[in-house]
Amino acid sequence: MTERMPDFTMPSDEDLAAERRAEAISRARAADPTSGLRDALGLEQEPLDEAVLADAAGADEADDASGEQGAAALPPPDPSTRIHSRRADRPVRVPSAVRRRVLTIVRNPIVAFATGASVVAAGFLAAPAITAWTERGTMAELERVVDDYVAALNQGDAEAAVAAFRPDEGMGSLALIEAGVAPTSPPTVACGAPTLDRAGDVATARCSLEVMGYGSGGMVTPLRIERVDGSWRLGSSLLQRSYVAPALFELVSVSGVPMAGLLDPDEEAYWLLPGGYDTETRTSDLIDLTDYGGLVVADGGGYLNVMPQVSEAVMDDVEAAALAFAEGCVVDEDAATRCGIVPPPEGRGLSASFSQPGYPHDALTFGIPVRIAGSGEAAAPNVEVLVHFDETWTSYELEVTGVTEMYG
Repeated sequence: MTERMPDFTMPSDEDLAAERRAEAISRARAADPTSGLRDALGLEQEPLDEAVLADAAGADEADDASGEQGAAALPPPDPSTRIHSRRADRPVRVPSAVRRRVLTIVRNPIVAFATGASVVAAGFLAAPAITAWTERGTMAELERVVDDYVAALNQGDAEAAVAAFRPDEGMGSLALIEAGVAPTSPPTVACGAPTLDRAGDVATARCSLEVMGYGSGGMVTPLRIERVDGSWRLGSSLLQRSYVAPALFELVSVSGVPMAGLLDPDEEAYWLLPGGYDTETRTSDLIDLTDYGGLVVADGGGYLNVMPQVSEAVMDDVEAAALAFAEGCVVDEDAATRCGIVPPPEGRGLSASFSQPGYPHDALTFGIPVRIAGSGEAAAPNVEVLVHFDETWTSYELEVTGVTEMYG
């Protein structure tokens, strides 16, 4: 029994030409470095030069003709190079605007480099946010919150300090901080490691404040930190209530910030960062000012270290008024009883001298105790004289209030 030989059909010239064209296209695509990227993105390939394809196909045909005698048969076509009108596995078509943008990047190496650099930079910029998210509620975040706050205080960064915790405005005004008043001599703030309560949702750090030239009051100020919505936040502040009430002088500026319109006479205190603040003051010739360091804000609060005293001309008038009052009191026993001054022994007279510095009663009034010597008392009494200035401190009136409980 004879077996039938299989039928072989020789490819036609058209089929051979199509195969040669497919091979030429495949080599051209392989030589194009952007072809693979376009294919991966589902982008249409760039059109090929038909003249180049024709030359490549002709070269293949010549090679086939020269090797026709030694070749038993043409190799089967490579399926991967066959051209199909539609590819079943082609991705969804990318919008034309996106395709043009991608092709621009592919064709321009400088643009491609810049795009890559921007991606890397975006990663670096996102790193802090990622870190903050991953450390939420941890001891690392707790310590970072305290460290950042201490750093803001030591750098005199009022904006960052208030952003971390805004103090109670019912206890003091933020007007000076909001106007940009910050220490000209920042403090030295140090806080110990925060300790947790039993529940683990509240921590406390023990802190100390020191101002250059004034040291520390030795007080330990607790800083409270609370866990809120899974993250640590400050629950208290190291800002200090400061009493900024100039008396017998005008406070022109603090740390270079003009005070005109900022100070409220009805405001008791202002919140300020710890530290030293330079001040500029102005008054009249009737008042002498001694500046002991401007405005100092330490662990006991903040105070103006500018001390007023009346001039020597005013002191002479005060002394004379006090002596005249005392002499009028000892003209007889009844007057002396009413005044509270024992008459001097016969042959002795009274004299007046200043036993201690005076002090401001308010923005326009200065009180001075005058020691009256020569009376019949064991301890010389003091007569208080109030100096009432006008609003410009250029004129005044004297008021003798009488004998005080202060003795010289």
